[in-house]
Amino acid sequence: MTAARRRRIGLGLGLALAAVALALLARRLDVDAVLGALRTLGWGGFAVLLVIQALLIAIAGLAWWWLLPPAASTPTRRFVLAQRFVLARLMRDSAAQILPFVQLGGVVLGLRVLTLSGVDAAMAMATAAADLAVEFLGELAYAALGLGLLAGLRPGDRLIVPLFAVLLVMALLGGGFVLALLRGTGLLARAAGWFGAGAAERVYALGQALRSIHARPSTLGAAWLVHFAAWILTGVQTWLTLRLMHVPASLGAALAIDSLTFGIRSLAFIVPSGLGVQEGAFVMLGGLFGISPGAALALALARRGRELVIGLPALLGWQIFEGRRAWRRAA
Repeated sequence: MTAARRRRIGLGLGLALAAVALALLARRLDVDAVLGALRTLGWGGFAVLLVIQALLIAIAGLAWWWLLPPAASTPTRRFVLAQRFVLARLMRDSAAQILPFVQLGGVVLGLRVLTLSGVDAAMAMATAAADLAVEFLGELAYAALGLGLLAGLRPGDRLIVPLFAVLLVMALLGGGFVLALLRGTGLLARAAGWFGAGAAERVYALGQALRSIHARPSTLGAAWLVHFAAWILTGVQTWLTLRLMHVPASLGAALAIDSLTFGIRSLAFIVPSGLGVQEGAFVMLGGLFGISPGAALALALARRGRELVIGLPALLGWQIFEGRRAWRRAA
């Protein structure tokens, strides 16, 4: 079976799962309750969520930039690159959320921003790979925190064991990813040798860049802390959204709902953008803390709307930039 056919099968299965999940949600929900919660949030509350999300994107972009070795540029240049890494993070998230059918499209677009900003291609790829691993480990810690909060707030709940299994699978996947980053470049270089010296040299350069990042464990630890803090802020954002919709919920409950939803969505990677899975997780986990299905879905829709309002203009602006660049090149 070809890779293209596997992607089509995976995409079809993901869309089918999303359609089933959305259909099941639609049967359970009171549309008036959903619309009422969104009206209570209002445009002012939605604007607050956009500001917080912009801050989260900037924090994540700076955590990515922090992985760039100091020797790679001068201090002045690093300050300029910090802005480029934030832009790269914006484009990475926008493509991943708005264009979920393009596998790794967000990462590729982020790398495009960095290479056009003068970052060496091997170093850009190395920082992106390390950032993905560090962010995933931060998400893993965030999910563990959420599971601990759930166990403390609702001891003996029947969902604790299945969610622990989700956390365990996440840990195994994260461990495999990190191990591949640490050990896989040598194997890739040997395999690339079959395709010519140029391919082997590029893989070797990537391995060298990764080793320069791994040689600074304190920097990796700092980046992990920044990502973990950003994950915590997403939970605070969820709590604030519920408060703005006049839905009573404690900060601990909001952190548990948000973190475990992200964990479930991470494992449902076959579903484009977690459509239906994220909404279903919000409804299921929100119900544990007395949040009605309508309010939970309104929370999920507010998050989707936030992604669209930030992501669509970013992608449109980048398309205009690339179009002008191609036009100048042709002229």
